Amino acid sequence: MSRHADSAPFAVASLSVARLSLSLALLLAFAFPASLRAQILRLGPFDIFSSVHAEIAYDSNVEDSYPDELEEGLKNEDFYVLGKLSANTATSLRPNSHLSLSGGFGYQKYFERDDKDMPIYDAATVLNVVLPPMFTLDMNAAVAYTSDSTDAEGITRDNVYYPGGKRRDPKLTINLGANLQWQWRQLRAASHVTWAREAYDNEASKEGDNDETTYFAAAYWDIFTWGSIYYSWERTETVYPNKEAEDKNETKKNFGLSGSVPLSWIPHPHITYSLGIESEESDTDPEKDATWEPTHTISAEDSIQINKSLLLSGSLTWKRAIYDDEVSFQYNISLAHTWGSHIKQTLTFTQEPEKTFASNTDTKTTTYAYDLGIRDFFLRGLSAGFKASYEISEPLETDDPEIEYTTTLSASLSHSKQFSRRLSRTLSYTYKWEHSNFHDNDAQIKHLVVYGFDYVF
Repeated sequence: MSRHADSAPFAVASLSVARLSLSLALLLAFAFPASLRAQILRLGPFDIFSSVHAEIAYDSNVEDSYPDELEEGLKNEDFYVLGKLSANTATSLRPNSHLSLSGGFGYQKYFERDDKDMPIYDAATVLNVVLPPMFTLDMNAAVAYTSDSTDAEGITRDNVYYPGGKRRDPKLTINLGANLQWQWRQLRAASHVTWAREAYDNEASKEGDNDETTYFAAAYWDIFTWGSIYYSWERTETVYPNKEAEDKNETKKNFGLSGSVPLSWIPHPHITYSLGIESEESDTDPEKDATWEPTHTISAEDSIQINKSLLLSGSLTWKRAIYDDEVSFQYNISLAHTWGSHIKQTLTFTQEPEKTFASNTDTKTTTYAYDLGIRDFFLRGLSAGFKASYEISEPLETDDPEIEYTTTLSASLSHSKQFSRRLSRTLSYTYKWEHSNFHDNDAQIKHLVVYGFDYVF
Protein backbone atom coordinates (compact mmCIF):
# COMPACT_ATOMS: atom_id res chain seq x y z
CA MET A 1 0.00 0.00 0.00
CA SER A 2 1.32 3.46 -0.87
CA ARG A 3 2.32 6.07 1.65
CA HIS A 4 -0.52 8.32 0.48
CA ALA A 5 -3.02 5.54 0.97
CA ASP A 6 -1.81 5.02 4.54
CA SER A 7 -2.34 8.70 5.33
CA ALA A 8 -5.84 8.84 3.82
CA PRO A 9 -7.71 7.73 6.98
CA PHE A 10 -5.97 10.47 8.95
CA ALA A 11 -6.93 13.06 6.36
CA VAL A 12 -10.58 11.95 6.40
CA ALA A 13 -10.63 11.90 10.21
CA SER A 14 -9.01 15.32 10.35
CA LEU A 15 -11.59 16.80 7.96
CA SER A 16 -14.52 15.25 9.81
CA VAL A 17 -13.34 16.36 13.23
CA ALA A 18 -12.53 19.82 11.93
CA ARG A 19 -16.11 20.17 10.71
CA LEU A 20 -17.37 18.90 14.07
CA SER A 21 -15.13 21.37 15.90
CA LEU A 22 -16.37 24.25 13.74
CA SER A 23 -19.99 23.32 14.36
CA LEU A 24 -19.37 23.03 18.10
CA ALA A 25 -17.61 26.39 18.25
CA LEU A 26 -20.38 28.15 16.33
CA LEU A 27 -23.00 26.49 18.52
CA LEU A 28 -21.23 27.66 21.68
CA ALA A 29 -20.85 31.11 20.20
CA PHE A 30 -24.41 31.76 19.13
CA ALA A 31 -26.49 29.62 21.48
CA PHE A 32 -26.79 32.47 23.97
CA PRO A 33 -29.31 35.28 23.47
CA ALA A 34 -27.90 38.63 22.38
CA SER A 35 -28.78 40.16 25.74
CA LEU A 36 -26.47 37.70 27.54
CA ARG A 37 -23.42 38.01 25.34
CA ALA A 38 -21.99 41.17 26.89
CA GLN A 39 -22.30 39.82 30.42
CA ILE A 40 -23.05 36.19 31.14
CA LEU A 41 -24.03 36.57 34.81
CA ARG A 42 -24.34 39.07 37.65
CA LEU A 43 -24.16 37.96 41.28
CA GLY A 44 -24.52 40.80 43.77
CA PRO A 45 -21.58 43.17 43.20
CA PHE A 46 -19.87 40.75 40.78
CA ASP A 47 -20.05 41.06 36.99
CA ILE A 48 -18.88 37.67 35.75
CA PHE A 49 -17.38 37.55 32.25
CA SER A 50 -16.67 34.34 30.40
CA SER A 51 -15.04 32.85 27.32
CA VAL A 52 -15.13 29.50 25.54
CA HIS A 53 -12.19 27.84 23.82
CA ALA A 54 -12.46 24.77 21.56
CA GLU A 55 -9.73 23.18 19.46
CA ILE A 56 -8.71 20.07 17.58
CA ALA A 57 -5.06 19.19 17.08
CA TYR A 58 -2.64 16.65 15.65
CA ASP A 59 0.46 15.85 17.71
CA SER A 60 3.18 13.65 16.23
CA ASN A 61 5.01 13.30 19.57
CA VAL A 62 2.47 12.96 22.36
CA GLU A 63 5.12 11.91 24.88
CA ASP A 64 7.51 14.77 24.00
CA SER A 65 10.25 12.15 24.11
CA TYR A 66 13.14 10.73 22.12
CA PRO A 67 12.49 7.54 20.11
CA ASP A 68 14.67 5.44 22.44
CA GLU A 69 12.61 6.57 25.46
CA LEU A 70 9.28 5.36 24.07
CA GLU A 71 7.86 2.11 25.37
CA GLU A 72 7.73 -0.62 22.76
CA GLY A 73 4.36 -0.85 21.03
CA LEU A 74 3.17 2.53 22.40
CA LYS A 75 1.72 4.84 19.76
CA ASN A 76 3.28 8.28 19.93
CA GLU A 77 1.13 10.24 17.44
CA ASP A 78 -2.51 11.08 17.88
CA PHE A 79 -5.31 13.62 17.43
CA TYR A 80 -6.97 15.30 20.38
CA VAL A 81 -9.85 17.67 21.04
CA LEU A 82 -9.92 20.21 23.82
CA GLY A 83 -12.66 22.42 25.21
CA LYS A 84 -12.42 24.93 28.05
CA LEU A 85 -14.71 27.46 29.72
CA SER A 86 -13.08 30.36 31.59
CA ALA A 87 -14.56 33.09 33.77
CA ASN A 88 -13.26 36.06 35.72
CA THR A 89 -14.56 38.93 37.82
CA ALA A 90 -13.28 41.75 40.03
CA THR A 91 -14.97 44.20 42.36
CA SER A 92 -14.35 46.73 45.12
CA LEU A 93 -16.11 45.42 48.20
CA ARG A 94 -15.36 48.60 50.16
CA PRO A 95 -13.45 51.77 49.30
CA ASN A 96 -10.26 50.22 50.69
CA SER A 97 -10.62 46.62 49.50
CA HIS A 98 -10.47 44.89 46.14
CA LEU A 99 -11.32 41.28 45.26
CA SER A 100 -10.61 39.42 42.01
CA LEU A 101 -11.64 35.89 41.03
CA SER A 102 -10.77 33.79 38.00
CA GLY A 103 -11.08 30.17 36.97
CA GLY A 104 -11.53 27.73 34.16
CA PHE A 105 -12.38 24.12 33.47
CA GLY A 106 -11.76 22.03 30.39
CA TYR A 107 -11.03 18.53 29.17
CA GLN A 108 -8.45 17.19 26.74
CA LYS A 109 -9.48 14.00 24.93
CA TYR A 110 -7.18 11.93 22.72
CA PHE A 111 -8.54 9.70 19.96
CA GLU A 112 -6.33 6.66 20.69
CA ARG A 113 -4.09 7.47 23.68
CA ASP A 114 -6.76 7.26 26.37
CA ASP A 115 -4.03 7.30 29.02
CA LYS A 116 -3.33 10.93 28.09
CA ASP A 117 -6.91 12.13 28.61
CA MET A 118 -7.04 14.65 31.41
CA PRO A 119 -9.16 17.44 32.89
CA ILE A 120 -7.61 20.90 32.88
CA TYR A 121 -8.71 23.31 35.54
CA ASP A 122 -7.49 26.31 37.47
CA ALA A 123 -8.90 28.83 39.93
CA ALA A 124 -7.44 31.85 41.71
CA THR A 125 -8.55 34.60 44.05
CA VAL A 126 -6.73 37.70 45.29
CA LEU A 127 -7.93 39.99 48.10
CA ASN A 128 -6.26 43.33 48.80
CA VAL A 129 -7.28 45.34 51.87
CA VAL A 130 -5.82 48.69 52.94
CA LEU A 131 -6.25 49.23 56.68
CA PRO A 132 -5.74 52.91 57.41
CA PRO A 133 -3.52 54.43 58.24
CA MET A 134 -0.51 52.06 58.07
CA PHE A 135 -1.43 48.45 57.17
CA THR A 136 -1.96 46.58 53.90
CA LEU A 137 -3.23 42.99 53.80
CA ASP A 138 -3.03 40.73 50.75
CA MET A 139 -4.47 37.22 50.60
CA ASN A 140 -4.40 34.79 47.69
CA ALA A 141 -5.41 31.24 46.84
CA ALA A 142 -4.87 29.23 43.68
CA VAL A 143 -5.41 25.68 42.46
CA ALA A 144 -4.41 24.19 39.11
CA TYR A 145 -4.20 20.81 37.44
CA THR A 146 -1.52 20.88 34.76
CA SER A 147 1.07 18.71 33.04
CA ASP A 148 4.73 19.56 33.59
CA SER A 149 7.99 18.21 32.22
CA THR A 150 9.82 15.59 34.25
CA ASP A 151 13.00 13.61 33.94
CA ALA A 152 13.08 10.20 32.27
CA GLU A 153 12.35 8.51 35.60
CA GLY A 154 9.31 10.68 36.29
CA ILE A 155 10.65 12.96 39.01
CA THR A 156 10.24 16.74 38.82
CA ARG A 157 12.40 19.16 40.79
CA ASP A 158 13.25 22.78 40.07
CA ASN A 159 16.83 23.67 39.12
CA VAL A 160 18.03 20.07 39.13
CA TYR A 161 19.86 18.53 36.22
CA TYR A 162 18.64 15.23 34.76
CA PRO A 163 20.41 13.68 31.77
CA GLY A 164 18.33 11.76 29.31
CA GLY A 165 15.30 13.83 28.41
CA LYS A 166 11.95 14.91 29.81
CA ARG A 167 8.34 13.74 29.73
CA ARG A 168 5.01 15.24 30.68
CA ASP A 169 3.61 14.52 34.11
CA PRO A 170 0.16 15.69 35.34
CA LYS A 171 0.09 17.20 38.81
CA LEU A 172 -2.20 19.11 41.14
CA THR A 173 -0.84 22.29 42.72
CA ILE A 174 -2.48 24.30 45.51
CA ASN A 175 -1.16 27.62 46.82
CA LEU A 176 -2.40 29.67 49.78
CA GLY A 177 -0.84 32.84 51.10
CA ALA A 178 -1.28 35.92 53.25
CA ASN A 179 0.94 38.99 53.31
CA LEU A 180 0.81 41.86 55.82
CA GLN A 181 2.74 45.12 55.42
CA TRP A 182 3.16 48.07 57.80
CA GLN A 183 4.85 51.43 57.32
CA TRP A 184 5.35 54.49 59.52
CA ARG A 185 7.71 57.22 58.40
CA GLN A 186 11.13 55.56 57.96
CA LEU A 187 10.12 52.24 59.49
CA ARG A 188 8.68 49.32 57.53
CA ALA A 189 7.72 45.76 58.40
CA ALA A 190 6.50 42.85 56.30
CA SER A 191 5.43 39.29 57.03
CA HIS A 192 3.86 36.48 55.05
CA VAL A 193 2.78 32.89 55.39
CA THR A 194 2.49 30.59 52.38
CA TRP A 195 1.46 26.98 51.96
CA ALA A 196 1.95 25.00 48.76
CA ARG A 197 1.09 21.44 47.78
CA GLU A 198 2.27 19.37 44.82
CA ALA A 199 0.60 16.02 44.11
CA TYR A 200 1.52 13.93 41.07
CA ASP A 201 -0.63 11.46 39.16
CA ASN A 202 2.00 9.06 37.86
CA GLU A 203 3.13 6.39 40.30
CA ALA A 204 6.75 6.95 39.33
CA SER A 205 6.44 10.58 40.45
CA LYS A 206 4.68 10.02 43.77
CA GLU A 207 7.92 10.44 45.69
CA GLY A 208 7.90 14.06 44.55
CA ASP A 209 4.62 14.82 46.39
CA ASN A 210 5.25 17.50 48.98
CA ASP A 211 3.66 20.11 51.24
CA GLU A 212 5.75 23.22 51.88
CA THR A 213 4.98 25.91 54.48
CA THR A 214 6.98 29.14 54.68
CA TYR A 215 6.95 31.74 57.45
CA PHE A 216 8.67 35.07 56.83
CA ALA A 217 9.09 38.30 58.80
CA ALA A 218 11.27 41.33 58.18
CA ALA A 219 11.85 44.85 59.49
CA TYR A 220 13.43 47.77 57.61
CA TRP A 221 14.73 51.17 58.65
CA ASP A 222 15.02 53.49 55.67
CA ILE A 223 17.79 55.49 57.25
CA PHE A 224 19.09 56.75 53.89
CA THR A 225 17.28 57.78 50.71
CA TRP A 226 19.39 55.20 48.89
CA GLY A 227 19.41 52.35 51.39
CA SER A 228 17.87 50.54 54.36
CA ILE A 229 19.05 48.59 57.37
CA TYR A 230 17.12 45.32 57.52
CA TYR A 231 16.59 42.15 59.54
CA SER A 232 14.73 39.14 58.15
CA TRP A 233 13.77 35.70 59.43
CA GLU A 234 12.46 32.86 57.30
CA ARG A 235 11.53 29.26 58.14
CA THR A 236 10.60 26.65 55.55
CA GLU A 237 9.03 23.31 56.52
CA THR A 238 8.78 20.66 53.81
CA VAL A 239 6.91 17.36 54.22
CA TYR A 240 7.24 14.45 51.76
CA PRO A 241 4.32 12.08 52.49
CA ASN A 242 5.70 9.30 50.27
CA LYS A 243 9.31 9.45 51.47
CA GLU A 244 10.58 8.19 54.78
CA ALA A 245 12.94 10.39 56.79
CA GLU A 246 13.05 13.02 54.03
CA ASP A 247 11.12 15.82 55.75
CA LYS A 248 13.21 18.92 56.32
CA ASN A 249 13.08 22.24 58.16
CA GLU A 250 15.32 25.18 57.29
CA THR A 251 15.70 28.55 59.02
CA LYS A 252 17.49 31.58 57.56
CA LYS A 253 18.31 34.87 59.27
CA ASN A 254 19.76 37.95 57.61
CA PHE A 255 20.94 41.28 58.93
CA GLY A 256 22.56 44.05 56.93
CA LEU A 257 22.29 47.05 54.63
CA SER A 258 20.71 47.02 51.17
CA GLY A 259 19.66 49.51 48.53
CA SER A 260 20.69 51.21 45.30
CA VAL A 261 24.13 52.65 44.72
CA PRO A 262 23.68 56.45 44.61
CA LEU A 263 25.21 57.21 41.22
CA SER A 264 22.77 59.84 40.03
CA TRP A 265 25.47 61.53 38.00
CA ILE A 266 25.97 58.36 35.95
CA PRO A 267 22.93 57.33 33.82
CA HIS A 268 24.14 53.74 33.40
CA PRO A 269 23.94 51.15 34.89
CA HIS A 270 21.41 50.62 37.70
CA ILE A 271 23.27 48.96 40.59
CA THR A 272 21.82 47.38 43.73
CA TYR A 273 23.66 45.78 46.61
CA SER A 274 23.30 43.95 49.92
CA LEU A 275 25.97 43.78 52.61
CA GLY A 276 25.44 41.91 55.85
CA ILE A 277 25.61 38.66 57.78
CA GLU A 278 23.58 35.48 57.31
CA SER A 279 22.76 32.43 59.44
CA GLU A 280 21.31 29.12 58.22
CA GLU A 281 20.04 26.10 60.16
CA SER A 282 18.78 22.80 58.76
CA ASP A 283 17.68 19.65 60.53
CA THR A 284 19.06 17.61 57.62
CA ASP A 285 22.55 18.83 58.53
CA PRO A 286 22.54 18.98 62.35
CA GLU A 287 26.35 19.05 62.55
CA LYS A 288 26.48 22.44 60.90
CA ASP A 289 26.57 25.22 63.46
CA ALA A 290 24.17 28.12 62.94
CA THR A 291 26.96 30.71 62.91
CA TRP A 292 26.62 34.16 61.43
CA GLU A 293 28.63 34.48 58.24
CA PRO A 294 29.42 37.64 56.25
CA THR A 295 27.82 37.78 52.83
CA HIS A 296 27.51 40.44 50.19
CA THR A 297 25.69 40.65 46.88
CA ILE A 298 25.86 43.14 44.06
CA SER A 299 23.81 43.23 40.89
CA ALA A 300 23.66 45.51 37.89
CA GLU A 301 21.31 45.84 34.96
CA ASP A 302 21.28 48.15 32.00
CA SER A 303 19.97 48.65 28.49
CA ILE A 304 21.49 50.82 25.78
CA GLN A 305 19.63 51.95 22.66
CA ILE A 306 22.46 51.74 20.15
CA ASN A 307 20.31 53.16 17.40
CA LYS A 308 16.65 53.25 16.40
CA SER A 309 16.52 49.51 15.71
CA LEU A 310 19.21 47.99 18.01
CA LEU A 311 18.83 47.51 21.77
CA LEU A 312 21.61 46.00 23.89
CA SER A 313 20.65 44.88 27.39
CA GLY A 314 22.18 42.79 30.12
CA SER A 315 22.37 42.02 33.81
CA LEU A 316 24.69 40.33 36.27
CA THR A 317 24.56 39.26 39.90
CA TRP A 318 27.57 38.42 42.05
CA LYS A 319 27.30 36.96 45.55
CA ARG A 320 29.91 35.80 48.03
CA ALA A 321 29.68 34.09 51.43
CA ILE A 322 33.12 34.70 52.90
CA TYR A 323 33.36 31.93 55.51
CA ASP A 324 32.12 29.22 53.17
CA ASP A 325 34.14 30.71 50.31
CA GLU A 326 31.12 30.37 48.02
CA VAL A 327 30.95 32.66 45.02
CA SER A 328 28.11 32.82 42.56
CA PHE A 329 27.83 34.74 39.33
CA GLN A 330 24.98 34.89 36.83
CA TYR A 331 24.87 37.05 33.78
CA ASN A 332 22.91 37.38 30.57
CA ILE A 333 23.31 39.55 27.50
CA SER A 334 20.81 40.13 24.72
CA LEU A 335 20.86 42.10 21.49
CA ALA A 336 17.46 42.87 19.96
CA HIS A 337 16.99 44.14 16.44
CA THR A 338 13.67 45.43 15.07
CA TRP A 339 13.01 45.90 11.39
CA GLY A 340 10.01 48.14 10.90
CA SER A 341 6.92 47.16 12.87
CA HIS A 342 6.75 43.54 11.69
CA ILE A 343 10.13 41.86 12.28
CA LYS A 344 12.11 41.40 15.50
CA GLN A 345 15.13 39.18 16.14
CA THR A 346 17.07 38.63 19.36
CA LEU A 347 20.41 37.07 20.27
CA THR A 348 20.78 35.95 23.90
CA PHE A 349 23.59 34.55 26.01
CA THR A 350 22.88 33.31 29.55
CA GLN A 351 24.98 31.49 32.13
CA GLU A 352 23.81 30.28 35.53
CA PRO A 353 26.49 28.75 37.74
CA GLU A 354 26.12 27.13 41.15
CA LYS A 355 24.14 28.89 43.92
CA THR A 356 22.98 31.66 41.62
CA PHE A 357 20.50 33.97 43.38
CA ALA A 358 20.90 31.71 46.45
CA SER A 359 19.07 28.88 44.68
CA ASN A 360 19.85 25.20 45.25
CA THR A 361 20.73 24.40 41.67
CA ASP A 362 23.52 21.88 41.22
CA THR A 363 24.00 22.49 37.51
CA LYS A 364 25.99 25.01 35.53
CA THR A 365 23.89 25.93 32.49
CA THR A 366 25.11 27.94 29.52
CA THR A 367 22.66 28.87 26.76
CA TYR A 368 23.10 30.53 23.38
CA ALA A 369 19.81 31.41 21.69
CA TYR A 370 18.39 33.15 18.62
CA ASP A 371 14.75 34.17 18.22
CA LEU A 372 13.05 35.57 15.11
CA GLY A 373 9.44 36.76 14.98
CA ILE A 374 7.52 38.15 12.00
CA ARG A 375 4.03 39.65 12.20
CA ASP A 376 1.68 39.83 9.21
CA PHE A 377 3.95 37.50 7.25
CA PHE A 378 2.71 38.07 3.65
CA LEU A 379 -0.90 38.04 4.93
CA ARG A 380 -2.66 40.07 7.63
CA GLY A 381 -2.99 37.94 10.75
CA LEU A 382 -0.26 35.47 9.66
CA SER A 383 2.70 35.23 12.04
CA ALA A 384 5.92 33.26 11.64
CA GLY A 385 8.63 32.40 14.11
CA PHE A 386 11.97 30.63 14.31
CA LYS A 387 14.03 29.73 17.37
CA ALA A 388 17.43 28.12 17.77
CA SER A 389 19.31 27.35 20.97
CA TYR A 390 22.41 25.49 22.12
CA GLU A 391 22.54 24.52 25.80
CA ILE A 392 25.38 23.08 27.86
CA SER A 393 24.36 21.47 31.17
CA GLU A 394 27.16 20.47 33.52
CA PRO A 395 26.53 18.85 36.94
CA LEU A 396 28.64 20.46 39.67
CA GLU A 397 28.42 17.92 42.46
CA THR A 398 30.32 15.03 40.84
CA ASP A 399 34.01 14.54 40.09
CA ASP A 400 33.33 13.03 36.65
CA PRO A 401 30.23 14.87 35.38
CA GLU A 402 28.19 13.80 32.36
CA ILE A 403 27.87 17.00 30.37
CA GLU A 404 24.82 17.27 28.13
CA TYR A 405 24.88 19.28 24.91
CA THR A 406 21.44 20.01 23.52
CA THR A 407 20.60 21.67 20.21
CA THR A 408 17.02 22.78 19.63
CA LEU A 409 15.43 24.20 16.48
CA SER A 410 11.79 25.19 16.13
CA ALA A 411 9.67 26.94 13.53
CA SER A 412 6.03 28.01 13.62
CA LEU A 413 3.28 29.52 11.50
CA SER A 414 0.03 30.88 12.92
CA HIS A 415 -2.94 32.60 11.34
CA SER A 416 -5.66 34.36 13.34
CA LYS A 417 -8.93 35.65 11.97
CA GLN A 418 -11.48 37.77 13.82
CA PHE A 419 -14.95 36.84 12.54
CA SER A 420 -16.66 39.29 14.88
CA ARG A 421 -15.96 41.29 18.03
CA ARG A 422 -16.42 38.10 20.04
CA LEU A 423 -15.57 35.15 17.78
CA SER A 424 -12.04 34.40 16.51
CA ARG A 425 -10.27 31.47 14.91
CA THR A 426 -6.62 30.38 15.05
CA LEU A 427 -4.78 27.87 12.86
CA SER A 428 -1.18 27.10 13.79
CA TYR A 429 1.63 24.71 12.91
CA THR A 430 4.76 24.14 15.01
CA TYR A 431 7.82 22.06 14.18
CA LYS A 432 10.46 21.21 16.78
CA TRP A 433 13.74 19.34 16.40
CA GLU A 434 15.94 18.56 19.40
CA HIS A 435 19.18 16.61 19.61
CA SER A 436 21.15 15.62 22.70
CA ASN A 437 24.47 13.81 22.96
CA PHE A 438 22.71 11.41 25.34
CA HIS A 439 20.56 10.24 22.41
CA ASP A 440 23.04 9.69 19.59
CA ASN A 441 20.79 7.41 17.57
CA ASP A 442 17.99 9.83 16.79
CA ALA A 443 16.60 13.28 17.47
CA GLN A 444 13.33 14.27 19.11
CA ILE A 445 10.94 15.56 16.43
CA LYS A 446 7.50 17.06 16.94
CA HIS A 447 4.82 18.29 14.53
CA LEU A 448 1.86 20.04 16.13
CA VAL A 449 -1.14 21.35 14.18
CA VAL A 450 -3.87 23.20 16.11
CA TYR A 451 -7.22 24.49 14.83
CA GLY A 452 -9.15 26.42 17.45
CA PHE A 453 -11.94 28.89 18.17
CA ASP A 454 -12.41 31.45 20.94
CA TYR A 455 -15.68 33.12 21.87
CA VAL A 456 -15.79 35.93 24.43
CA PHE A 457 -19.15 36.58 26.07
